[in-house]
Amino acid sequence: MSTMGFGLYGGGSRGQSGGANLEEISAKVRDWYLLSRLLKLLLPYWTGMSASLLCSLASTLLQVINPLIISTAIDFYFLKRTPKVEFLSGLLPAKSAQGIALLSLLYGGGLILILLIDSAQNYLAQWTGQMAMAELRRRLFQHLHRLPISFYDVTPAGRLVTRVTTDIEALNDLFANGVVALLANLVTTFFFLGILFWLNWRMTLVLAAVIPVFVALTAYFRRLITRSQQKVRVLLARINAFIAEHSNGIYVVHLFNRQQTTLDAFDTINREYMVASKEWVTANAWFMPSIGLLGTVSQAGLLIIGTFLLHGGSLSVGTLVAFLMWGPRYLRPIQDISERYSVLQTSIVSAEKVFALLDTEAPLETAGCGRASLEGHDIAFENVWFAYKPGRWVLNDVSFHIRKGEMLAIVGHTGAGKTTLTNLLLRFYRPQRGSIRIGGVDIWDMEAADLRRQFGVVLQDTYVREGTVLDNIRFGSDVLTHEDALHAARQIGLDTIMKDLPDGLETWVQERGDNLSAGQKQLIAFARALAHDPDYLLLDEATSNIDLETEARLRAAMGRLLEGRTSIVIAHRLSTVLTADRIIVMHRGKLAEIGSHEKLLAKRGLYWRLFQIQFGHQAGFEEPLAPNGSHETAGNGYVWQETQ
Repeated sequence: MSTMGFGLYGGGSRGQSGGANLEEISAKVRDWYLLSRLLKLLLPYWTGMSASLLCSLASTLLQVINPLIISTAIDFYFLKRTPKVEFLSGLLPAKSAQGIALLSLLYGGGLILILLIDSAQNYLAQWTGQMAMAELRRRLFQHLHRLPISFYDVTPAGRLVTRVTTDIEALNDLFANGVVALLANLVTTFFFLGILFWLNWRMTLVLAAVIPVFVALTAYFRRLITRSQQKVRVLLARINAFIAEHSNGIYVVHLFNRQQTTLDAFDTINREYMVASKEWVTANAWFMPSIGLLGTVSQAGLLIIGTFLLHGGSLSVGTLVAFLMWGPRYLRPIQDISERYSVLQTSIVSAEKVFALLDTEAPLETAGCGRASLEGHDIAFENVWFAYKPGRWVLNDVSFHIRKGEMLAIVGHTGAGKTTLTNLLLRFYRPQRGSIRIGGVDIWDMEAADLRRQFGVVLQDTYVREGTVLDNIRFGSDVLTHEDALHAARQIGLDTIMKDLPDGLETWVQERGDNLSAGQKQLIAFARALAHDPDYLLLDEATSNIDLETEARLRAAMGRLLEGRTSIVIAHRLSTVLTADRIIVMHRGKLAEIGSHEKLLAKRGLYWRLFQIQFGHQAGFEEPLAPNGSHETAGNGYVWQETQ
């Protein structure tokens, strides 16, 4: 099975697992490979497919019989000739009125049966298609949750939405109508040819003569339709990604008056999509009428040849009428095949995108000695090196130890590697060198779910979803009750903050929390962490969106939140880390300083400089001037410089 990695989605390397890469094999082999994978999705629903196929064959049989009824009525009752199906002459009434009435009832009953059988066939086909699509959509969404965070760093959200919705929906016609209809139409075509050849082989050759032309037309338009469909799918994904990106950033777009520029950029993509769509429409507009023209030509040929055969006495009027009735029916499966071929090409283009995403390598979640609880164990970073991109190290040989129950603060300038430490601890990324251990066990030898279950995390960018405030507090746990969430909210003081809202803690949160302030959303994250009662707590710029009054109230509640827990606090605002047991100062990916607040101030290094910038004048510190007239402080081999 081929594996197509991030390269198909806008960046990164392409991984492989097993067979040849889809890009390295011929288009024909690739199409059959993708089609075989699509058919495998239908195997669990083979009963519905089989029943649908049987209905199609039954409908075909009735469509063959009805023209025979008309042919028999004309030859036997009007022209007084022996019908082509000779044994019917002994079964039919001798009187014309009775015989025609009987044949009319049989003909009408056949039409009703065709209607009922076609309805059942369509229902079974649609049911099978919807079941297969639902399963594929579930598998794809499940796979998205197994992919590493680095995948989302390079993949636009709009493109993923296109894969899960539009591309899978494009497979519906293949699942619901394409496969069953294609098989039924092939059987119908050969079945019709056999019956017609039995009736009159000369007339049959006229109908069969259009098949080579049909094949040639299909081969020609195949290239046009496939190429245009590939363009359409790529550009549709780009449009979805563009809309998703600019909808999320609409505030900034308006703030910087970029509406017209954004509209111009969208117009460019939209115009490219329109041109590609017109190519596809044009190809289909020529393809289907061309097939229809073949039917008209074949009908004209039947009339011309039939006239000569009638004069020669080798053809009856009833048989000619049957051929004229069968002609459109015979060509209809061929037309359906051509239509299904267009659907097939569309589905293959979509399937290539969907399977490429499904084949993107997901990290192995090693079982190792995964523990149900990590409580009571220390955390150790041992010579950790990490880079998001090869050669650009974000962390350089970082080592430190966090004792059980300790509050460790991490400070430093933007880009120093603070958040990366927590991302590695939660196994969102894997270090290229070194290890992270809890209780002496490498975290990559633990179950990821067991590891993350022990951590409560409060981020600067808080995730909230549609639902009540209390629903958001309970998010992530099936055992938390309404009372648990309410108790956590009261401990944090969220009930007081939310009292001005119409329904308090029962207020309905809109998409992305648009009806809440940034501070309110962050307080929800604090209450969520407290309600889940984690053993370890990670706070990453958790108070950056909170005003000073709310921060003061929150610091009073944080004592309860941090009590008895090992905690890691990342902050630019040093007021939140003054009470930490130890403070780590990160600088350019390295651990520059470590110690308590008092000890670090006494060292007059990087931490002293950070503290002086924020509180120095209030605390009575004096800023020494370097000989060059700048504020400069040396500490542990690093220089922090601010030019006057």
